[in-house]
Amino acid sequence: MALLTDAEIVTLEDLQPYETNIVGMLTTYGIDADNKVCLATEAISEELLLHLLKSGLSDPQHATRRLLGVSSVVCTGPLQRWLCLETLVQIYNEAYNVQLNDRFKGKWLQYLQQTSATRQLVWQYGVGVVFKPLPKPQAPLLGLQTGLLVNCELLIQVAWTDLDGNEGALSPVAAILIPDQSSVAVSTAEGVSGAPPSAVGWNVYVAQVGADPTRQNNAPIPIGSVWVAPDVGLLQGPAPRDGQEPDYYVFDQRRLPRG
Repeated sequence: MALLTDAEIVTLEDLQPYETNIVGMLTTYGIDADNKVCLATEAISEELLLHLLKSGLSDPQHATRRLLGVSSVVCTGPLQRWLCLETLVQIYNEAYNVQLNDRFKGKWLQYLQQTSATRQLVWQYGVGVVFKPLPKPQAPLLGLQTGLLVNCELLIQVAWTDLDGNEGALSPVAAILIPDQSSVAVSTAEGVSGAPPSAVGWNVYVAQVGADPTRQNNAPIPIGSVWVAPDVGLLQGPAPRDGQEPDYYVFDQRRLPRG
């Protein structure tokens, strides 16, 4: 799972199951989707932080919560749904206020109601946190060099890993065309100084167009090091892990049913 603070936590692809024509609607009425995602994420982050601050010893990171903010919060299924619904609330709120169209007002109120229900679900499910957050990296840096690979296009992503073998969410894809008798060198955009404190290394995932990415390193690559594609070609290594699983769930004890 991604962290709440990761980039592109909500995309248009995430919104399409709720609104199949969301792209056309945004284009027609000139609504900035990125702005609405940002507003939704900020509003939910503030509410989650307040919830965690009030949780006291129920939050294992309570002593440093003000410093951490929501950087250790994992985007679980219910939280992802809340983010999507709050984004749709923001979108249809603007659409209604600009167009004064009752159809948009109905959508706005519908998603507002669903958001309220999903918020309660998040409190009951628990807020997932990790002790060693591994943020989503930037797209990796790529460079051509001499090698024995044949002409192809490669899609490359990286992910941070910690001492316990946990892996964060994958970076955005960086693509490169490889001519015959060439290879590719890959490094993290953050370098040494920008690596997260919890990271001890990184993994590299590579795919050809139309194929799924697979890990190319058997052991984590040291921070600051460069990975070069081997002349023998790509490895059929493990698939990505889809980010970190929560180490702990913080529940709102006041909302738990009595029995």
